Amino acid sequence: MTEEIKELSKAQLRAKRYYEAHKQTILEKAKAKRISKLPVPEKVITYNDIVAGITNNAEMKDTTKQIYLKTLKRINNILQYNNYALGLSHADDTITIINLETEFSVNTIKLIYQTILKIIDLFELNIDKKPYINQFELLKIKSTDENKAKQETIKLPTFQQYITDVKNKFGMDSKMYVLAKLYDVLTIRDDFSNLTIVSSLDDIPADSTKNYVYIPNDKGSVVMRINSYKTDKKYGIINKALPTISNLIKKYFKENDLNYGDYLFGKNVGAYISQKNKEINPLYEGISQLRHIKVSDLLNKQDITPEQKLELSSNMLHSSNIQEAYKRNNTIKVIE
Repeated sequence: MTEEIKELSKAQLRAKRYYEAHKQTILEKAKAKRISKLPVPEKVITYNDIVAGITNNAEMKDTTKQIYLKTLKRINNILQYNNYALGLSHADDTITIINLETEFSVNTIKLIYQTILKIIDLFELNIDKKPYINQFELLKIKSTDENKAKQETIKLPTFQQYITDVKNKFGMDSKMYVLAKLYDVLTIRDDFSNLTIVSSLDDIPADSTKNYVYIPNDKGSVVMRINSYKTDKKYGIINKALPTISNLIKKYFKENDLNYGDYLFGKNVGAYISQKNKEINPLYEGISQLRHIKVSDLLNKQDITPEQKLELSSNMLHSSNIQEAYKRNNTIKVIE
């Protein structure tokens, strides 16, 4: 070994020892240098700014606003950025922090990234969205895989068995029982939140983007008027009479001292159903699972016709291709 190589080896050894002794300081300086090279956003966007931006967005549906605001609160609890224009520009750090939140489900984390992408678009932030899009698409794949695994290993009850379980747990006069019967008749998504009670269909503005329930004083049928929902541009306004459960809804209306102008079930119906379902059975989930059960009840029949499948997809307000994925496995029973 030449003297030159010996000196080089000694220098490398000294550098290695110095690095190990000052590793934390070196890494922090490197990170600070890297961050300092990032363009400083011109905008200052606070949590309150985002809340106001979503709340006052005239193009966004009320149900969508609720979802984004709920998720935004969760984001703020995790990130606690004073300036989201600056904080979100550090995508790698933001993603690392979010992905450490192991208490959340895949769908919850997916919704967090979806909300971040919405913030970037809403405030026209000069931020590279690709890292966030990649996370969102990755979580979509994970979510699909998880749902497929559940369908292959878990047998859910029929909808009638679910209604019986609700009745046995909470009683026939309960909010949960009314909701279960309502979803049996009209199995839409989380569209019964902020459902305003009216005494006349004429009280509903023609161009309204809110959802209503007409409860007559006489023996007439209760009617649902759902103007705003996920696929309303494709299927239009839902105007659904509910003769089979009208008396149940009227009784609930009176016994809970509700008035015209009130919400029939209050806010956040989806969260309420998820919570109460867990009290019945740990395997019971939320509205999405109820829709799966409803579709499966029909699709698992041996003699179902194409016409019946089409009618079901229309009633569920989704495509016939989507509902095929809802068909559940009937071989493994885990619910007693």
